[in-house]
Amino acid sequence: MAGQELTRDEVFALAGAFPVGSARTLLSLARFPSWAVPETGYANAREFWAKVSEQLGAGVMPGGRVQILESARDWFPANERLAALAAAAGPAPAPLARTALRVLVIGASPLDPDLPHVRFYRDERGVRLRGVVLAACDGQTLAPFFAGVADTVIAHRDRLADQCGVAFAEQFYTLLNAEAGRTAAAHAAPGHAVTRAAAPDLAGVAREAAQLTAQYSAACDPVIASLIVLHDGG
Repeated sequence: MAGQELTRDEVFALAGAFPVGSARTLLSLARFPSWAVPETGYANAREFWAKVSEQLGAGVMPGGRVQILESARDWFPANERLAALAAAAGPAPAPLARTALRVLVIGASPLDPDLPHVRFYRDERGVRLRGVVLAACDGQTLAPFFAGVADTVIAHRDRLADQCGVAFAEQFYTLLNAEAGRTAAAHAAPGHAVTRAAAPDLAGVAREAAQLTAQYSAACDPVIASLIVLHDGG
C-alpha cells in the first residue's frame, strides 16, 4: 500500500537506533503483528528494517509506519532524528484505551534491554502490560523480574527447545486473537476497545496453548509441566 512502507531515511534511522534484538521489542510495543516480524532473510539491522518496511507496504498494519516511528521517538526522546521523522510522518492512529489489551512476547536474554524499557513505559507513560510472555529458557529465574510491569507473566521452567518455543508462541497468539475477538463481541460495544474487565484470560490461553504445543511434537510434552503463570507478581 503506497505510503505505508518506511522511507529510506526511516529505515536507516531505525537501524541505527534499534539493532535486531531491541527492534523486536519496539515492534511489539508498537503492536506490530508478531507473525509478520521477519525471522529470516536479513544479515543486519538495516536489512531487518527493510523487511519490516516490505510488510508495511503490503498492508500488514494500517498506520503501522507512523505507530512505529512514534514508539521509537518515545523510546529515545532525546534522539532528534527520530523525533523529526515521527513528526514528519504525521500523527499516529488513536491509541487504545489505557485499559486495552497489551501483551508483549520477549525472546532470549530479555533482561537487557527489554526490562528497562518496559519499566520506562510503565513509569513515564503510565502503560502497564496485561501480559508478558517469556519465550526463553530458565523462565523461573526471569519471570519475577517482569512481575512488576505486567498483570500476568507467562514463562517456562528450565530449558525450552527452540521448536517448542516457536510452536507455543504461534498457538498462544492464535488462541489469544480468537479469544479477544469473542470477548470483544460479547462485552464491548461496536467500535470500542476491549476493556481490562472484558479482556481474555491470559492464563487460560497459555494453558490451552501448552496443551496444543504438546500435540505438535512429542519432544514438546514438557511444555505443559514447565509452564509458569504469575498473576500480579504472585
